[in-house]
Amino acid sequence: MEQSRRDDLESLAYVLIYLLRGSLPWYGGGSAINNTKRSKTRQLKFTRIAKVDSHTNLICDSLPREFAIFLDYARALQYDETPDYNYLRSLFSDLLGREGHKHDSAFDWHTINTKPNDVVANTKTKMIKRASKRDSKPDCRV
Repeated sequence: MEQSRRDDLESLAYVLIYLLRGSLPWYGGGSAINNTKRSKTRQLKFTRIAKVDSHTNLICDSLPREFAIFLDYARALQYDETPDYNYLRSLFSDLLGREGHKHDSAFDWHTINTKPNDVVANTKTKMIKRASKRDSKPDCRV
């Protein structure tokens, strides 16, 4: 079956929760999985997801209630139902105000003075200068 907007919203909820908490309950220790334990660990991970998946409060523990509302709303949507995006935006706009912040349309990346192409150009220039200094000296080793 094809994924719907409902699935996209639920995924977005998980991304937001991950960004705030730094992990999701089913991620365990976050350590690398070695190949010998991969299948066991995967099974355990899917078991954790299934257990936690039905309990929004476990996933959204220690977060503002808007995140649980958002997740529950996404899960309750029908496959072909159009989400009420204005409602969802208002959830987080209200939270922003309640937390004492203003939505000023300024993002962190707007305050950075360099442009991505400048960084790439500077890196290339430095690499070219380094290479030309090395290449300009004759190699006297035999």
